[in-house]
Order: sequence, then structure tokens, then C-alpha cells
Amino acid sequence: MQPAYCAPLAISCRRDFKAMKRHSFFDGRLRILLALFAYLLIDPVHADPVATVAQLSAQVWRPAAPWCTDGQGKAFPSKVDANGNCDDGDAVIFNGLLCYSGENVACDAVQNAQSREAALPRRGEWFRSPRLALNPELHPSNSFSNDQNLGVLLSVVNHRSEQKYLDRLSAWTTWIEANAACIIGNEPLCLRGWPRFCRDDNEHGCGLRPGDIATLATVLHRLNLPLPQGPGGAMGQLFDAFVEAAIPITFADANTNDTDYPLHLVAVEILLWRSFGASDDTSPILDRAAAILHRRQPKNPFFAYLAGEPKNTVAQGVLQFCPDSALSVPKDKVQWTWERADGTGAEKKSMVWDCIFMANLLARP
Repeated sequence: MQPAYCAPLAISCRRDFKAMKRHSFFDGRLRILLALFAYLLIDPVHADPVATVAQLSAQVWRPAAPWCTDGQGKAFPSKVDANGNCDDGDAVIFNGLLCYSGENVACDAVQNAQSREAALPRRGEWFRSPRLALNPELHPSNSFSNDQNLGVLLSVVNHRSEQKYLDRLSAWTTWIEANAACIIGNEPLCLRGWPRFCRDDNEHGCGLRPGDIATLATVLHRLNLPLPQGPGGAMGQLFDAFVEAAIPITFADANTNDTDYPLHLVAVEILLWRSFGASDDTSPILDRAAAILHRRQPKNPFFAYLAGEPKNTVAQGVLQFCPDSALSVPKDKVQWTWERADGTGAEKKSMVWDCIFMANLLARP
């Protein structure tokens, strides 16, 4: 059947129309591609990766993000396995990062992971999650660690104008001071030596390393909070010696830490130091450290963000790792993708909160 406009032109028009139908422009596949191209041009969300990340965060990631409860009805962001079991052994560091990005519920989670007991030896002690703070017997060894401490510091530094956060950090350092490892005698009465993050160490994971001492000492110094002293002030001398040594250590670690989670800890430290604001002395060092991370793990969008890559570039990286629909959300949500080395496939078990974290960072001015 010829088109209506051909009626006055008769045979000549029919020949032309048949030729047009044979022309590649009318090929079905090409028409689909042209329609898709036009859609991308006129739809600003799909043309803009940052907007796409924001849309997915609101419509896909948040509804799918997993939660645990502390046993008293308060929910907090956490890893959860395919069977619905809480995997909250690293909840404080991830909630500290989420707190930094603007998730108020995550800020509460970090604070609620501190012991609520008023008496020693628990007063001021921090645990790996709010649930484990209320039920320490569920994690009977290595109940805290240096990486979880970064989550504490990140949340406090970003709320340093609020006295309750400073008071909690002071209570924590008082606990560290009172619970150093015994070098002579046994608990509870002994001569104490090296500071530690927990008393139930069986993997040498509780003791503070020099870098941990430097980080805690530098944060306390910048917040004008007292350093732990210990008997005779020996611990205070140790902490004082490391004040302001943390940023050079961060730079060194950017070069030497193994890929995977040790390198991610350097990224968290960079975020921590930048939270204090720009400094002519430290900003270039942190910028170089961030550039090193990005060079070592170029596919990691968190590292790209820290290195100052354009937001569109960072967003494109996020979209390569995060679910693009509800159907692609993992059932086993037990990985924070950005702490894993490139090529490990951690995104296949993303906890989804890692995607929300990046969406929040990209939403910043």
C-alpha cells in the first residue's frame, strides 16, 4: 500500500517509495539504534552518569540495602548474607564511612557500638557493631581492631562541633589508657604496657601499631583532647612522640600497603585527614597519596574520587560495579566493593551500602 501523498504522482511515486523501503535507513535494526540514540540524547538522566547514580541510589539501592538490629529494635546498616544472617564484624568502619557521606543513621550506629555500661571495665569500650556492644559474647575474641577505630575517628571528626561526640572519644581513650596489655602480673591488677583496642586478643589484632598510635594521637591533638597517659605518663610520652606523624605514615602506606583492604584503609585515612580541612602543609602529601592509590587500583571509583577525577568519570566507574536494577541486586550482601582489589569480583556480593556511599559523595557540591 502506497502512502497517501503518492496519490497525485501515481507510478513514479510508487517506484520511489519502493526504493526508499530498500534503503538501509529503513533497516529495522538501524531504526532501533537511532531510537535508542535519540532516547539517550533527550533523556538527561541516562545521558548524565552522575544523575543515573543518584536515580539508582534512590530507586534501586536504598530499597535493597541490608540492615541488622541491635536486639533492642534499633536497625543499622550492615552486611547480611543470603540467609538473612547479620555479618556485622566490620560494621563500625563502614558506618563511619557512611556517616561521613551523610547517613545520619550510620552516625548513630557508630555511637551505639560503644558500651553503654557505666562501670569498668566496659565503660567507654568500643565494639564492632551496636549488636555486639549489647551482646559481647557473640564475638568473644578480637572484639575491636585498628580499622574499626578509623570508623570511630571519622564519625567524631565530622561531628567535632558536637560535645557528645568529643565526650565519647575521651571515654574511649580513657578506656585504652586503663586497659593496656599486662606485662607483669595478670588481669585485673597488673603492670600495664602497650596500649590496645580490646582485651580479648588472640590474633595479635588488638594492640595498637605505630601507625594507629600516630593516627589517634594526631586526631586527639587536633581536637584539643588529652592524650592517654598511663602509669607514670609513659603512654603519654609514646603518644606525644607520634603527634602529627600520621600523614607521612599515610603517604608511606599508600606506596607499600598490599592491595585489597590494607590499601582501602589508606583511603579512609585520606578521607579522615581531609575532614579537618585544607592545609598548605598536608594537602599536597594527601593529594599525592590519593594519586598513588588511583594509579595502583585504577578501576576503583572511590580511589578515583579521592584522586580528584571528574565526577562523570567516577560515576561511570560506580555504574560498572553497582546493580542497575532490582533484578541484579545480589542476594549475598557481604562485600564492601571498594575495599577489594580490582578484578576480584567483589561487586557480585556487594552489600549495596557501598554504592549508596559513592552516590552520597557524588551528590556533594
